[in-house]
This record gives sequence, structure tokens and C-alpha cells, in this order.
Amino acid sequence: MKKTTFFSAFLLIAFSMAHTQMGADIDGESASVDVTASVSGIDHGDYTSAITISANDTDNSLIEVPITLSVHLSVPGCTDPVATNYDPDATEDDGSCTYPDNGDYSLSFDGDDYVETSLNDLSGSEITIEYWFKGSYLSSAIRQQGGGQYICSGYAFHHPDDPDHILSNDGGDGDPIKVGAASIDGSWHHIAMTWEQNTENGYRSFLDGDSIDARNSSNIPLPNIGDNLLLGAYNGTGQFLIGIMDEIRIWNYARSQEEIQSTMESDLTGDETGLTAYWKLNTGDGTTIYDHSGNQNHGEIIGASWDSGSSIIIEDLWPPSNLSANAQQNENGVDVHLEWDAPQSPNNITINWDNGENFDGIGLTSGGDWMYAARWDASDITGYDGYFLNSVNFFPRGVSTSFTLRVWYGANAGVLLYEQPVNDPVNEQWNEIVLDS
Repeated sequence: MKKTTFFSAFLLIAFSMAHTQMGADIDGESASVDVTASVSGIDHGDYTSAITISANDTDNSLIEVPITLSVHLSVPGCTDPVATNYDPDATEDDGSCTYPDNGDYSLSFDGDDYVETSLNDLSGSEITIEYWFKGSYLSSAIRQQGGGQYICSGYAFHHPDDPDHILSNDGGDGDPIKVGAASIDGSWHHIAMTWEQNTENGYRSFLDGDSIDARNSSNIPLPNIGDNLLLGAYNGTGQFLIGIMDEIRIWNYARSQEEIQSTMESDLTGDETGLTAYWKLNTGDGTTIYDHSGNQNHGEIIGASWDSGSSIIIEDLWPPSNLSANAQQNENGVDVHLEWDAPQSPNNITINWDNGENFDGIGLTSGGDWMYAARWDASDITGYDGYFLNSVNFFPRGVSTSFTLRVWYGANAGVLLYEQPVNDPVNEQWNEIVLDS
């Protein structure tokens, strides 16, 4: 065994040699020498060094073998120049890239704009496309097309009132699957399409997590189209989207209904297995949408505009605690002042007026009709989007009175939403009014 060591200011390379055929002639090329190297004490970069290995042949003559050793050292970090933490010295992307995220935004399309992404290959045997949409015309929402081939989730050309998903490798626009007519009612909806080659019910559509349409899939794989994927337009020239989009995700496998339901109302980390592209659309300014999947499939905004205050991600929200109310009747009605502590995480979703004890009443000293109301401004109940009002508790006192429960909403609470008579309430105790519908 013979060891040769090469030193430089920043580099230490240690070599070890071992004969693989002992006693053979080196100059007869019947033997070989293995060289291994370990590197330490350097920063990063590429290093090349010429060395000579000396050995004794079987006849004791000295044989010198010149070797050039090249060393490439990997430096992990963010290699994406558009990332906020781009490292120009990094040689290997370690998945640490971060991108601008300025809060709760989405992207609005008004019928003559779109986004061009750098994603140009969706080929394979499986795919999932999912996104949130709020609008009136679901056209070319997610669309890649070229050379007579296409992959399109959200297609309205033939059925504007009941849009489709279409794949050129599986029936085209003559045999689509439906998105669901409710998708264009002007409210936020989660839309998903999955496809798995040659599978029973392998071509499926989901709306808000519910199965809408399904049929057996073809045995033809998804095409490698090569053209850039667009959001909101056909080739940037027509069939434009009208509405708002958010949280767009593309996967390289067909997700199950349970998988779709489990993540459709929450953020992704970006490193999920099979995630091809993830556009959160939370930048809020500029003309770039960022891919948070780590695959750098960013996009250029062409005319579309940022929309704020349109969150579709529903986190775990809880009612306020220690809620108290102070009501005062005046000639025009009742003024109610509410105070509460920051929301906690109780076991029940309940807003309490007080602790269950009530020693004061509100009403009339003589017969007549009167109204007592509790009112919340829109800003006070934003955190309860998606909840249902199931029941109301109240504490009647005094003489026999007939009661009617009414729920109002809208500007200045001017629209009557619900009305229900209260049958036989019990005085001097809390009564729960369970809503009929």
C-alpha cells in the first residue's frame, strides 16, 4: 500500500492505492490500480490536479503512471434566481427556495387576459388538476394545447352553462366529463379533475370535494404537447376566462377523492410527493406567479390583475370567548354593543350572550308588539364563513307572550332570511330554538 497526498491552500485530497492483480506486470497493462480520494477543508468549486502514481513492477523496475484528478464539490442551496433566498454560490438545489407571499390574494381574469407558465410537459399515465374558481364563465381555466392535442380543465366553448373537462387522448371535446353547473354561480368552488390511464372510472370530476362525473378512461397516455400551459385562455388569443382563480395545483398522479378533500381547504407545504406545480397566487403585485412546488414552473401574467380579500382557504376558526352584550332600546329599535375576548378553541361552536343567568328583562310595561335584536357587522362574523346557524337560546320572563324568531342579513340587515314562530317557550329559563331548516 502506498499513499500520496496533495496539498493546496484550501484543498486536502488523500489517495489510497491498491493492486487489483498482485504480481502482474503494470507496464504490460494486465494490472490496474484503484484510486480513491477524500476531500476536506475547502469551501466549494471545481478543482483539478495532476499527480503521478509510482509503483514497482515485478522485475523491480520503477513504473510511473500520470493521473489527472478532477474534483467537483456540491454546494446545497436555492438555485432559482427568482426566489427570495436565491444563493448564487449553490450548485445543488436543496428545496429551500421561498417566494413572495404577501397574504391572501387571488388572480382575476376579465375576459381578455391570461397567464403563460413555463410548464410544458404533462405527459404520462396519470394527472390531477385542481383549483378554486369564482366567476361566470369557466373557459380555458387550465389549458395546454398544440399540434391538435390538448389537456383542458374548464372548457365552456360547447356548454357555457355547464362547462367540461376535455382531453384529446380520451374522447376530446366530443366526449367530455362535466365540471358541474354550480361552478359558475358566482361563489367560490373547488374544481378537480383526475385521470388514470385504462382504468375503470379513471376519468373523474369533483366539485367542492363531491364526485360529479366519472367514466372509464382510455388506454392512450397523456400527450407530451410541448407548448406552455396557459391559465385563462386558448393559445392567448381566445376562449378567455371570466372570474377569479386561486390555489392552483397539478399532480402527476390521480388523487383519490379523500386526498382531494383532505387538502382542498388548506395550504400545501410544496414538497408533497407527486406535486408538479403549485401556484398559490398570493404575491399580490408584479407580473409573475410563482410555483411553490420546487419545480420552477413560474408564469407571466398577461393582463390579469391581483384580487385581495378573496380567501378560499378555510382554517380552523372558533367563536369568541367571554362574549357580553349591552342592549338599549330607543325609539327606532334596539342598540346592541358586543364585547368578547380573542377566539380560543372550545369543544362547541357556540356564541354565548352571557353565563346563563339573567336578572333583567327587556320588553313593554303594557301590551303591544316590540322587537329585540342582536346584530353583528360583516367584519365581526367574517371568521364564521361556512358555518351554519342551528339554534338560538333565549330567556323569556314575565307575562305570557308570543315570540317569533327572525334572521336578517345584507346591507343594514335589511333582508329577511328566515322566520320561525317560537312555540310554548318556558318562562324564567333558557329556551333553545332549533331552526327548522
